[in-house]
Amino acid sequence: MGMRFRYYCSYCDYEVVISGGPDCGFNAFTETCLCEDCHELVDVLTGSRCQETPTDGSGKEINMNHCPQCKSEKVTAWPASNPCPKCGSEMKKGELVLLWD
Repeated sequence: MGMRFRYYCSYCDYEVVISGGPDCGFNAFTETCLCEDCHELVDVLTGSRCQETPTDGSGKEINMNHCPQCKSEKVTAWPASNPCPKCGSEMKKGELVLLWD
Protein backbone atom coordinates (compact mmCIF):
# COMPACT_ATOMS: atom_id res chain seq x y z
CA MET A 1 0.00 0.00 0.00
CA GLY A 2 1.33 3.41 -0.97
CA MET A 3 1.38 6.43 1.30
CA ARG A 4 1.21 10.18 0.71
CA PHE A 5 2.31 12.78 3.22
CA ARG A 6 1.95 16.53 3.53
CA TYR A 7 5.28 18.22 2.77
CA TYR A 8 5.66 21.92 3.47
CA CYS A 9 8.21 24.70 3.22
CA SER A 10 8.36 26.92 6.30
CA TYR A 11 10.16 29.63 4.34
CA CYS A 12 7.77 30.26 1.40
CA ASP A 13 4.64 28.31 2.52
CA TYR A 14 4.69 25.93 -0.48
CA GLU A 15 2.75 22.79 0.42
CA VAL A 16 2.06 19.56 -1.45
CA VAL A 17 0.77 16.01 -0.78
CA ILE A 18 3.26 13.46 -2.18
CA SER A 19 4.90 10.15 -1.32
CA GLY A 20 8.29 11.81 -0.89
CA GLY A 21 10.26 9.25 -2.91
CA PRO A 22 9.76 5.84 -4.53
CA ASP A 23 6.47 4.19 -3.57
CA CYS A 24 4.20 1.39 -4.70
CA GLY A 25 0.65 0.21 -4.38
CA PHE A 26 -0.89 -3.08 -5.42
CA ASN A 27 -0.56 -2.39 -9.16
CA ALA A 28 1.45 0.81 -9.56
CA PHE A 29 4.97 2.07 -8.90
CA THR A 30 5.54 5.80 -8.42
CA GLU A 31 8.42 8.21 -7.78
CA THR A 32 8.21 11.74 -6.41
CA CYS A 33 9.66 14.02 -9.08
CA LEU A 34 10.12 17.66 -9.87
CA CYS A 35 8.47 18.68 -13.12
CA GLU A 36 10.77 21.06 -14.93
CA ASP A 37 7.88 22.58 -16.90
CA CYS A 38 5.25 23.31 -14.21
CA HIS A 39 7.80 23.48 -11.33
CA GLU A 40 5.67 21.29 -9.07
CA LEU A 41 6.46 18.21 -7.02
CA VAL A 42 4.37 15.33 -8.30
CA ASP A 43 4.14 11.57 -7.90
CA VAL A 44 4.90 10.14 -11.34
CA LEU A 45 3.78 6.69 -12.46
CA THR A 46 6.94 4.70 -13.21
CA GLY A 47 5.62 1.17 -13.62
CA SER A 48 2.67 -1.19 -13.47
CA ARG A 49 2.41 -4.82 -12.42
CA CYS A 50 -0.64 -5.80 -14.40
CA GLN A 51 -0.69 -3.87 -17.68
CA GLU A 52 1.85 -2.72 -20.23
CA THR A 53 -0.18 0.48 -20.69
CA PRO A 54 -1.87 1.45 -17.42
CA THR A 55 -5.22 3.24 -17.41
CA ASP A 56 -7.05 5.50 -15.01
CA GLY A 57 -10.47 4.57 -13.61
CA SER A 58 -12.24 5.67 -16.81
CA GLY A 59 -10.07 3.57 -19.14
CA LYS A 60 -7.94 6.49 -20.38
CA GLU A 61 -4.27 5.52 -20.86
CA ILE A 62 -1.75 6.99 -18.44
CA ASN A 63 1.68 7.86 -19.78
CA MET A 64 4.42 6.54 -17.53
CA ASN A 65 7.26 8.89 -16.55
CA HIS A 66 5.17 11.99 -17.34
CA CYS A 67 3.96 14.76 -15.03
CA PRO A 68 0.35 13.95 -14.08
CA GLN A 69 -0.49 17.68 -14.06
CA CYS A 70 0.96 19.10 -17.28
CA LYS A 71 1.89 15.79 -19.05
CA SER A 72 5.51 16.87 -19.53
CA GLU A 73 8.27 14.28 -19.93
CA LYS A 74 10.73 16.63 -18.20
CA VAL A 75 10.60 15.09 -14.74
CA THR A 76 13.53 14.32 -12.45
CA ALA A 77 13.60 12.41 -9.18
CA TRP A 78 13.25 14.69 -6.16
CA PRO A 79 16.59 14.68 -4.27
CA ALA A 80 16.77 13.18 -0.77
CA SER A 81 17.71 16.64 0.56
CA ASN A 82 14.03 17.63 -0.04
CA PRO A 83 14.56 21.08 -1.62
CA CYS A 84 11.51 23.28 -2.13
CA PRO A 85 10.90 23.74 -5.89
CA LYS A 86 9.87 27.36 -5.30
CA CYS A 87 12.64 28.74 -3.04
CA GLY A 88 15.24 25.97 -2.51
CA SER A 89 14.79 25.70 1.28
CA GLU A 90 14.41 22.25 2.84
CA MET A 91 10.84 20.95 2.92
CA LYS A 92 9.58 19.22 6.05
CA LYS A 93 7.58 15.99 6.09
CA GLY A 94 4.21 16.37 7.82
CA GLU A 95 1.37 14.04 8.62
CA LEU A 96 0.15 11.04 6.65
CA VAL A 97 -2.70 12.21 4.44
CA LEU A 98 -3.56 9.28 2.19
CA LEU A 99 -3.13 5.53 1.85
CA TRP A 100 -3.49 4.40 -1.75
CA ASP A 101 -3.49 1.11 -3.57
